[in-house]
Amino acid sequence: MRVDGPAAVVKLRAAADMGNVDAAKFLISLLRDGNGMNIPRDSAAATDTVVRYSGLLSKAEIWQYDLSITASLAYGGSGYASIGAEIAAHPEWISTALGAELQKANPRAAMYVLQQRLEAKGLYHGPLDGLAGRRTLRAMYAACDRLGDRSGCDDNVFATVDNCSPNFCSQVNLVNFEAGS
Repeated sequence: MRVDGPAAVVKLRAAADMGNVDAAKFLISLLRDGNGMNIPRDSAAATDTVVRYSGLLSKAEIWQYDLSITASLAYGGSGYASIGAEIAAHPEWISTALGAELQKANPRAAMYVLQQRLEAKGLYHGPLDGLAGRRTLRAMYAACDRLGDRSGCDDNVFATVDNCSPNFCSQVNLVNFEAGS
């Protein structure tokens, strides 16, 4: 969806007020991340929007958006580690959508969580730094091997796992890492 300015926020809010779940979700993400032009990042407004439209969201979605808002503000190892700890505490709510929201909210925090998960599976042996370096990429390829179907990993581990886009495939799908154990 193209967002041309503050008027779009008003339209999204009106649609969400009428029960449009997709509008509510888009609005939460937009307020959390901004659009890089005329809508600034506003984590407080994003949090208020989660509360306002909590009736349209499942408990898992509320948790995921709250976590992604926290991730958008996280910086450095301890901030990223707390995101990873929260995810580890709620494995039942891990989803591809969570990976995508974390990636949009804070790519380094998302990569840090991915490194933690790869390390826990014995696949990653490097610094937990949130950077997609050589060791991280090797660990991601190893995780793809565990999925059984390598067709999505052969040419570009980032591009095709679960037919996803090159944005780290929602961190190579947090769910698939569980399935690939």
